[in-house]
Amino acid sequence: LNSLLTSANMPIANDFSFVHIPANPSKPIGVKTASKSGGLQNDALIAYAKHYFQAQSGNAARLNALDQFGPEERVGLAAKLRSQAGNSPHVMGMSDDDMINLLRTSYESTSCEITALTVPTKDNMHRAVSMYGADNARNDKLPFNKRATELLVATGHAPPSGGKDDEGNDLPSGVCGDVFVGRCHDDEVGDVWERVDFTIDDADCRSDWCRQARKPGGGGGRGSEGGGGAAP
Repeated sequence: LNSLLTSANMPIANDFSFVHIPANPSKPIGVKTASKSGGLQNDALIAYAKHYFQAQSGNAARLNALDQFGPEERVGLAAKLRSQAGNSPHVMGMSDDDMINLLRTSYESTSCEITALTVPTKDNMHRAVSMYGADNARNDKLPFNKRATELLVATGHAPPSGGKDDEGNDLPSGVCGDVFVGRCHDDEVGDVWERVDFTIDDADCRSDWCRQARKPGGGGGRGSEGGGGAAP
C-alpha cells in the first residue's frame, strides 16, 4: 500500500492529500498523500482504497497463499473447485490452471463503494468530494462508522438505511467500515479533472464546505442542481 503514497513530510506540487476515517472511534483520522499524475484514469486514491479493502477482506492473504501452492496442491484445489461447481461439463473441460485463474480473478476483483458527498457545481467552484468504502460493508457486518455518517449527513444526505441481510437479520443504518474521503476539481466545460487536497480539517462536519454543500446549488444532498461531471 505504501508504494501508492508519497511522503506526507515531503509533499510536492503534483501531490494531493486525502483522509482515512476509521470506523473505530478510538483511532484518529489520518491523512494520506499521493501523486496526481495518474489523473482520472489511474487515480491513486481509488487504487489505494481498493488495495486497502482487498487486504481487509483477506483476499490479499489468499492471493499470497495461492502463489505458494505446489503442483500437487494446485491439482487438489482445481478438483475441489470443480466439485463446488457441480462438476458441470463446462468446468470439467477446463484445465487446472484455468480453474485456479478463475479463483485468482475473484480474489483480485476487490472494488469499493463510492458515495458522492458533493457533485461539482458553479457555486462550489466545481469541487467534488467523494467517500470510498468497502463494497458490501453492511452485508459483511463491518462496524458502524459514526464520524463518516456525521460527515455524510452534514453534506445534506440521509444516512443509508439498514435493511435486511440475506437471512432476514436487521442491518445497521449509516456508514459501515473504514472509509477514505477525497476531493477533485471537476469542470467538464473547461475540460479539467484534477485531484485537490482534502485535509483533516475538512473531515470536520462543522466545516465551511459542509455548510456550503447544504445550500441550493452547493452540490450536496439538498443542493445538487447544476451538478454533474466525471468525479470517481
